[in-house]
Amino acid sequence: MFLLDDLLLAPAHGFVFILRQIQEAAEKELDSEGAIKRQLLALEVEREAGRISPAEFSEQEEELFARLRAVRQRKAGPPQQFHTGDASITIETPGLPGHGDDGA
Repeated sequence: MFLLDDLLLAPAHGFVFILRQIQEAAEKELDSEGAIKRQLLALEVEREAGRISPAEFSEQEEELFARLRAVRQRKAGPPQQFHTGDASITIETPGLPGHGDDGA
């Protein structure tokens, strides 16, 4: 009985697998610094060509920079905290070599 179930459900499992692979690829592309930088460049070209208004450009640019900051923060990991007798110090290290900045 289980063999028959496996045979009947194999196409559905294959379809779900393909959808998951597509989702993972799309998420990687959305979270890629290089992809966001390419979108910023394309946005600048659109603005220079007069295809979008300065207001649209500013809005979209702000959104892309926010995404870029979020990606860099995720790659850098949580900020490090050091505690002394009287104070706490938080050290953030975005953009340092070896801390997730691909330099692209």
